[in-house]
Amino acid sequence: MQDSPFTYFIRGNHEDFNYLASFSKPSAVDPWHKIFFIPDGHTVNIIDNYSLNLQPLVIGGFGGIPPSQEQRMRGKIARKKYRKSQQNTCCDLRFFNESFIKSAFDGLEKVDILLTHAGPKFPNLPEGSALISELAERVKPRVHLFGHHHKVVGPCKGPGDSLLVGLEHLNFTNSGELTQGSWGILSINEKYTEFIFPSSENFECLRTLRHGSYRSLLTPGIAIPTLPHII
Repeated sequence: MQDSPFTYFIRGNHEDFNYLASFSKPSAVDPWHKIFFIPDGHTVNIIDNYSLNLQPLVIGGFGGIPPSQEQRMRGKIARKKYRKSQQNTCCDLRFFNESFIKSAFDGLEKVDILLTHAGPKFPNLPEGSALISELAERVKPRVHLFGHHHKVVGPCKGPGDSLLVGLEHLNFTNSGELTQGSWGILSINEKYTEFIFPSSENFECLRTLRHGSYRSLLTPGIAIPTLPHII
């Protein structure tokens, strides 16, 4: 485990929310201190020891899903639905709170990478969250990554002029290959940002990684194909 990379994650809408709520700041959740949970509205700073880029990357996290009705609408029934959706954010820990997301990251000079569970509402994702769009417009991250919607989005220009990427579920296809769009490689430094979705055509090592082999590849003593280091 000593050579394993650090992993950072945010909450989604299927976690042990009571357990995650016990963390008031970014914290390791494993015995080896390799897997870190980022609570809503918090950041972690990452320094790449393999490059000359000495400026830390600031990663901000905001998890959960939006209220079922995000905006106040006219009409008695609409107002009632809005009030009920706001009440649900207090008792149903899957949802995030409107007032909290509107104040998240206030005072920060920059957020290089914004992680959200749900995606922002914009032309390429009409089912996304308007509140997350407002957050991205205010924070203006260089990169915005999200999941939740069971579809691949981007890479494209998103709210706040970010490089926006929506990821598919990390899983294997019926033929045993990793699902396309379920993971990718982000290359970023002070002047350069790029996100790609690897495939077995341009990364030969992925031909070894199959549904029936990935566990054996983690066995000590077996050589594991490595991907190039990403700045």
